[in-house]
Amino acid sequence: MAQNAYQPYSPYQQPQYGPYQNMYAWLGQPVQEQMPVYGYRTQNTAIQKTPAMSGRVVSQEAEITPQEVPMDGSFSWFPMADGSAVIGKRWNSDGTIQTVRYAPEATEPQRPVDAVPAYVSDISSRLDRIEGILTQRARRAVKKEASDA
Repeated sequence: MAQNAYQPYSPYQQPQYGPYQNMYAWLGQPVQEQMPVYGYRTQNTAIQKTPAMSGRVVSQEAEITPQEVPMDGSFSWFPMADGSAVIGKRWNSDGTIQTVRYAPEATEPQRPVDAVPAYVSDISSRLDRIEGILTQRARRAVKKEASDA
């Protein structure tokens, strides 16, 4: 192409530098379309199952039906509505359902906060006696100073 007088700074005639160097090179050439090449995996990858707990809250164990227990051998958990236990059920390989019951341990009752041990009352009575003796001596000292003055 010859340089046009009206377009002296046309990008078609100027040398290009940098990443846009071959930007207009395709104008005078036939376009060839290239098909993208995709890589295929040859080995099968196993889909990882996200662990999830199955089950629901029940008020008694008789409410649990065999259809609610998964057939893959994993446990379904059924907490009791009153919080007394959690029941786990799963299918065994011999076709029976295994049941596991978790119940909270019975703990010893907590003593009330206001209950005072016996030794504290003994110490308190001794301190009261000492306080009485000191108070009497202080009164005597005050009376003696008043009589001496």
